[in-house]
Amino acid sequence: MEAYAALKCALWRIVQPLAVGLMLLPATPAQAFFSEIASYLAAYQYGIDYTSSFDSVDASYQTDKAQATPTDHCVSEPNNPNKQICTATMRGGGSSGYGIVITQQFKRQGLFYFRPDIGFGLRYLEGARSGHDLDRDRSVGLPLRQLKFNLGAAVIKPYIQFGITPADTWPDLLISLGPSAQMAFGNVTVNGKRENVAVVTSSNSVITGFVALEIVFWRFGRGALSVFTENEVAGGGRGSTFYPGSVDGMDDFHASFNHSVSGGFYGFGIKVLSPWP
Repeated sequence: MEAYAALKCALWRIVQPLAVGLMLLPATPAQAFFSEIASYLAAYQYGIDYTSSFDSVDASYQTDKAQATPTDHCVSEPNNPNKQICTATMRGGGSSGYGIVITQQFKRQGLFYFRPDIGFGLRYLEGARSGHDLDRDRSVGLPLRQLKFNLGAAVIKPYIQFGITPADTWPDLLISLGPSAQMAFGNVTVNGKRENVAVVTSSNSVITGFVALEIVFWRFGRGALSVFTENEVAGGGRGSTFYPGSVDGMDDFHASFNHSVSGGFYGFGIKVLSPWP
């Protein structure tokens, strides 16, 4: 609770001077704009959640056809019968435990609820093609002997949230849908050749790049107790360029990214929002 109080005080120290300063300025369109921003930031609530998260990366590359094509993760290149595109799925990270939640205050609109919003995320991704999978690749003549990555990523998720919020009964049911985009910076190593990379990926759908479901069982003032699950995809299809150049007959490296949040309560994470600002 001490860490929570410290975070709340730090954020208030940022927002309060801005709000007070804007009140002292002559009324202008710019002042009104920044006043709206200050009001928006001041409406954030804080809480804690208990979740499990999982990140995966689907990397693909083009190479010559091997003597025996592993059909479970390689397909023929449509425009070149002598080439094939192979996919390597890797774990990019995961966590389980308590976290801090910062979200906008909920304001009931009636039985039906609708609100546009935008979400952000930061994460660190680290992973590699496992030894078993690499052994299988070599057994069928594929040239991939090493694939690993270390990336810091920032995510932006504009979305709409809608649902049903009964006045006298429970629970509230809220669904969030929208696209997602990710910017990642770091390094990727293929067969011992390391390259610094910048990878920008976005969902190929404006509706289901980011999907979330939240069930609110109890609201107390501004506070709430709920369970939720989320899934986020940046990339779709082969995604975006993942590694530049060619290595040992492999080229055209691409990747897409998946991030999911769940928990131990029937597959849902648990979230408690504080009733205090």
